[in-house]
This record gives sequence, C-alpha cells and structure tokens, in this order.
Amino acid sequence: METLKNLTDQELVGLLNQNSEPAYTELYHRYWSSLYSSVYNRIRDREICQDIVQEVFLDVWRRRDELRADSLSAYLHTSARFLAYRRLARQSHRAPYYETFEQTLLSSLFADNTLLEGELRQLLDRWIAALPDKRRRIFLLHFADNLPTDKIAEQLGLSRKTVQNQLTTAYAELRAKYAHYLALLCTLTLWKGW
Repeated sequence: METLKNLTDQELVGLLNQNSEPAYTELYHRYWSSLYSSVYNRIRDREICQDIVQEVFLDVWRRRDELRADSLSAYLHTSARFLAYRRLARQSHRAPYYETFEQTLLSSLFADNTLLEGELRQLLDRWIAALPDKRRRIFLLHFADNLPTDKIAEQLGLSRKTVQNQLTTAYAELRAKYAHYLALLCTLTLWKGW
C-alpha cells in the first residue's frame, strides 16, 4: 500500500480502470478529507456530508472503467458540489420543475452539443412555463420579442415600474434558484471529455 501513496492520480486511475481495489482505496484516502470539507462548507451536517462523499466515491467505483485522470481533483469536487446542491434543493422549497431540471442536467453531462443545446432550451421553457402568468408575459415580451419596458407597460396596461419589478423578480428568481445549476452545467460541460 505504501507504493500506491507515491503514485500520481493518473497512475491510480489507470489501475482503477483495471478494477484495482487498492488504487480505489488510495484515491478514497487521498481525497476524502478535502471533499468532506468542501461539502461541509455548503451543508453544515456531518452525516449528510459523509453520505455525499460516500456517494461520490460509489460513483467513482461504478464508473471506474471509463474514468480519465485529466483532472481527478476537479472532477471529484464538482461531483461533490453537485450532490450538495441537489441535497440543498431537496431540502428547500420544492417544485416538480427541480426533478426534471436535475434529470436533464445529469443526462446533459454525456450529451453532444446539439442535444445539450436542445435540453437547455427545454429547461428554459419549463422555467418560463412555471412563472406566474403576468410575469411570464412580461418576460417573454421583453426577451423573446425584444420590447423595452415602456412598450410592454403600454401593451399590457401596466405601469413601467410594475414591468421593471416583474423583470427584476424574474431575474432574481432565476439567479437564486438556478445559478448554481447553470454554473455546474458549465463546469460539467468543460469536463465533458472525461
């Protein structure tokens, strides 16, 4: 086991690709603490953090024959962050949209660019459909039809301030609820070659 400690991540992943349990154990010991700390910074619950880290390593073992070691640390930490965000989303106010979003995000990891673009469009469409009616109409007039706020206010018989408030609320909701997913999706897309 001492000789495994001297191996690089690339060498360990090469052994892992060949079903080496000692290589897996070495990777587990090498990264467990940093993954736990990363997750604990987001979720201050020891048991949940341990579960998440365990889930990351179970996934590593399940995918052992297809893993590449271009940046193992980044891959492991991204996986841990994703699982932490997913756990937080389940604990917070849930809508049916979250489940669909998560499933699409996971499937996007291995999708080609055309499929990924289509899935992102579906996510945006679902988010728009979940908006309250007035906010949805304002959002679509502003972004799909490129209308300025004063024209939207005139067309809908609302004050310009109401239109601006609705757009600000839509932006805030999109940012608050989905920014971490979108950031993760960008990160996962960068690591897609894995």
